[in-house]
Amino acid sequence: EQRQVSTPSLVEQAYVKGEISIDQRVLYHTYAIFEPVKVPEQYRSPFPEKCGTWILDEILRNWEKLTPETKHILETYGFRPPGILQRPTGLDSSRSTIHFKIHYSVDPGDSNAISPIDANGNGTPDYVDDVMNVLEIVWQTEVNVMGYVAPPPDGNSGGDSLYDVYLMKIGSLGFTYPETSTAGDNPNSPRVETNACPSYMVIRNTYTGFPVTELHALQITVAHEFYHTIQNGYDAWEKRWLKEATAMWCEDEVFDDVNYNYQYLSPGFAYPSIPLDADNTADVGITYPDHWYGSWIFFRYISEHIGGRNTVRGIWEESANYNSRNGDFSFNAIEDAFRRQNTTFEAVFRDFTVANLMRTIPPYAYEEGAQY
Repeated sequence: EQRQVSTPSLVEQAYVKGEISIDQRVLYHTYAIFEPVKVPEQYRSPFPEKCGTWILDEILRNWEKLTPETKHILETYGFRPPGILQRPTGLDSSRSTIHFKIHYSVDPGDSNAISPIDANGNGTPDYVDDVMNVLEIVWQTEVNVMGYVAPPPDGNSGGDSLYDVYLMKIGSLGFTYPETSTAGDNPNSPRVETNACPSYMVIRNTYTGFPVTELHALQITVAHEFYHTIQNGYDAWEKRWLKEATAMWCEDEVFDDVNYNYQYLSPGFAYPSIPLDADNTADVGITYPDHWYGSWIFFRYISEHIGGRNTVRGIWEESANYNSRNGDFSFNAIEDAFRRQNTTFEAVFRDFTVANLMRTIPPYAYEEGAQY
């Protein structure tokens, strides 16, 4: 189980114990994404954070609590008051698909540079070919097949109206950054949202060294991060546990055979008393590292037993009816989606806990319960 603990989780635990200050906490999180070697050794883990999106949100939330010295350091990494991360610059190349513009570097002196290997001789590095292909598969699946509303357009940020993806050397598998200064309605939606906003995505310039193949690591990262861009088109301020758990669930919907998310199941199965919405951040206390990633199993239960995966989409459609800037309405959205299926959260959660015990016994069985 310790294998699952990432550097940011270790930093969170140190902060709650009083071992580090809030300035150190924020700096170590920043280092974990952009320059992991700067994290003090006792808080380092060889396992990168699954998703850096929540870490960037933490920096934004805590900006006003930081010293001028800490803010100055953060500004060298691209943050600007009040804690907003600027889009990456300096990448010398780009390629476009129907929906995406991929920014990358082939400069051998650039730490962000990707492998220049172009085995098929089409003038585009093979890694970029893979990224382009996976991105379009994910868009096709999550938008066209699963029925989610496409993310809000960003105007001409990044050079044109295509969704921007940046390939960089980072310490997490990837992150999606919502540009909340332009929050409002998503023009791609028939509804009227108030907290929808455009975003951009950053993924690694290589996925070598992971316990799955490089292609599989790329696939699940893109499926996860693009789902965050979709979430931001409904309500960018929705609670982080709901964002992370449903993004983990979506990985399994798009690339069912990879199963990288199995490793996050142990917290929920081994410690069922931990609340579904618990996370590992200090404002609610430490519970279990990466618990919110493991909560994806609740949405797997929903998609297999409560109206199919459209019910999960219904949660996000309902979330747009609440102003999450002003409070936690995550369970309101879930309850509203269940009401469409003529059931309640209490009834669903009761059967869900039984399914986690049975796993393979109908009518509580999971499709892949034997592997869980």
